[in-house]
Amino acid sequence: RPQWELKQRIYCVKFYYKTGSFKKTQDSFMRQFEYKKAPSKSRIQNWVNHFEKYGTVENLNAASENHPSHSGRPKKRTAELIESVRESLQQSPKRSVRKRSQSLGMSNETCRRVLVNDIRAYPYRIQTLQTLTVSDKKQRKAMAVKMLDKIEETPSFLNLLWTSDEAHFHLDGKANSKTNVFWGSSRPNEVATKPLHSPKCTVWAAISARGIIGPIFIEESGAAVTVTKERYVKVLKTFKSELQTLYRSLMSKFWFQQDGASPHTSNLSRDWLKENFGGRVISLKTNFEWAPHSPDLSPPDFFLWGYLKDRVYVEKPRTITELKEAIREEMRAITNSVCKNVMDNFVLRLKKCTELDGGHLEHML
Repeated sequence: RPQWELKQRIYCVKFYYKTGSFKKTQDSFMRQFEYKKAPSKSRIQNWVNHFEKYGTVENLNAASENHPSHSGRPKKRTAELIESVRESLQQSPKRSVRKRSQSLGMSNETCRRVLVNDIRAYPYRIQTLQTLTVSDKKQRKAMAVKMLDKIEETPSFLNLLWTSDEAHFHLDGKANSKTNVFWGSSRPNEVATKPLHSPKCTVWAAISARGIIGPIFIEESGAAVTVTKERYVKVLKTFKSELQTLYRSLMSKFWFQQDGASPHTSNLSRDWLKENFGGRVISLKTNFEWAPHSPDLSPPDFFLWGYLKDRVYVEKPRTITELKEAIREEMRAITNSVCKNVMDNFVLRLKKCTELDGGHLEHML
């Protein structure tokens, strides 16, 4: 819809011819239409010039009863052509505009206009996710059903569950190839570089509806190291210590979740978890199994790591020390209310998982 209606343009042109004053035209316009703002002097002048040249203040390029298409040219996008594109789209939704236009014998631009303007179709980027086997889907659904049953039976369960994971934060962050652009009249003698082995830190954290415990850095002498079963148990001991400091009276009620990574499910780690959490462990090789290939159901994976990586690199840390401090600051800034919302979203994901029989759900959220 144009900013100024046709009757308003006509009023301005008439009043200007009557008074010869842009100021009086603007004042009269605001009184007549009860507007706080009038068309600018240049806008009124354009309407007057347009009227003197064409005898009208209408936009002659716009479609109307008198002008069925732009500038009166024959319309290329006929009903038959639109229908042929629609049928092609239904048969091959993944075909590119170039190949579709070639198969239909029309230009790329016409095909694109039909898709966007007439059919209202838009290109959606398809996510690339790990293949889920029939067995994977069964395990995911079974786990989701069991988790939902537990939440329904024990409403306090969600407030007692700690979900955990670790992630790598590289000093150079993530390279975005779309931002590596050089505008010029000739090919530049320039390349974008990145180190083969970027310095990094490995971070472990646990999140619940109560908040976050972490970050706990897995390192030796200030340098990131491989997560082994011994180092993982050391992390768990630090976690327990902080948990006892904050919630000593609830230690016998807390549940602990982890994925099936080898250091997590070693005999050493499982023995420690059994000694400290009893049967309240959700993991591979436990009575309450965490399904494999389920990062989309894990709060640290579907929320925490992506959230942090969007923020810690904003100030472009130049050293590992600066990177670690940024991680600490951003993790401390996450409020308990945000954590509660994350766990509520965890429940929604479990429900969606059951609806989809254990299939991928990220693209549906």
